[in-house]
Amino acid sequence: IRDRYQRRVRGTMSARLIYLLLLSLCAFVLGIYYSSVFLSLSRSFSECEQTVAKEPKFYNLHHVFTTDCSENHNWQSVGMIESWLNLNKPHNLTRIISCDEPLSDSILRMMKAYPEVNFVQVKTTLSFINDSMVELNKPTAVYQWLLQETINEDYVIVTDCDLILLEPWDVRGLALGKPISAFGITTDHLGDPSSPWLSLCGERCANKNAEYFKPYHVGHVYAAHKRDMLALSKYWVDYSTEIRKSDTIPERGGRMVDMFAYQFAAIHLLLPHEIRLNFDLSHPNDPKCNYITSFQAYHYCQSLSYKDNTWSKYDWKDRNLLDCNGNDFMPLPSFKRLKPEDLFSTQITEFQFHYRVVTTLNAAFAAYKKRVCTDSTITLPFSTAKPYPDQSYYCLLYTSDAADEEDS
Repeated sequence: IRDRYQRRVRGTMSARLIYLLLLSLCAFVLGIYYSSVFLSLSRSFSECEQTVAKEPKFYNLHHVFTTDCSENHNWQSVGMIESWLNLNKPHNLTRIISCDEPLSDSILRMMKAYPEVNFVQVKTTLSFINDSMVELNKPTAVYQWLLQETINEDYVIVTDCDLILLEPWDVRGLALGKPISAFGITTDHLGDPSSPWLSLCGERCANKNAEYFKPYHVGHVYAAHKRDMLALSKYWVDYSTEIRKSDTIPERGGRMVDMFAYQFAAIHLLLPHEIRLNFDLSHPNDPKCNYITSFQAYHYCQSLSYKDNTWSKYDWKDRNLLDCNGNDFMPLPSFKRLKPEDLFSTQITEFQFHYRVVTTLNAAFAAYKKRVCTDSTITLPFSTAKPYPDQSYYCLLYTSDAADEEDS
């Protein structure tokens, strides 16, 4: 009996020992597994944090727009600034003023009225450019600004002043070596082997098909890392000069010389751009409205003409719309001039675009005058229930709101 008991005890102890060894082995294997999982998750979170840190955020973006020192660019700047304020200042904003003379009182008054905005004065032309073409202000202004100013943000977006911002700029995907642009001009002028434009880019443009040039259909709005923008702006100035000196290029680039020059600067540096069709809308009947429902800015650079309504920013270039002594506002287009059969044609989209741009600009002028004018009786001659465009007006489809607002 004693021997049997001892054998049972020894067997039980052996079984327990084996059981404990198996448990220890399982714990060891599970420990290694969960440690690897934890390390993998930690690495993933670390990489995610680094990616998020590098992703251009609105606070890491500096929006700069270029102007001269005319009253025309003054009221356009107010439209830009007030729409930026309406978006709660999502990024820093700088107005570059190309002006060789002392700044006018109206500009100084604006600088005082908007302490949130940076104002920088630069020369209209650089010493090696002997050309008074107004369109050269943009490349030379950006180049001088990048050289002389300390820019804390990593990314820069460059625009004209005739924009109304609808949303904060969506620059996701922007990185060093990966600039973004609105759709501007095509490269049709490079398709003909005998084209005089080809002399500007030589081997970089030789024997290239249309697909190769698609990332260079740039214009209007340019976004890049500040190091890329500095490199681009140098060649932007150089190619502007070359185009203006050429005797063979049609009209020496004309009014789009700065857009052509930027295109060649990008080709020279082999910096293809991601083209964003939703960056801006410059005309309500643009074909891209058929498949894009949201735009980030209105670019009122084109003239509108429908029925007996016409509107162009150039009609107002000599008017001081910011004068405190007057109550100058742009007249609204008349909805009642449109007939029922026009409501589903291009007429209504042009009306909507005209109406939204004018109402927004007038609201901006009123807001500015309330900041700077001692006369507090300045009021808009129409309802401002919707002074800024909202989602329902992005693609400018007809709604009854326009008629209701005009009646009110």
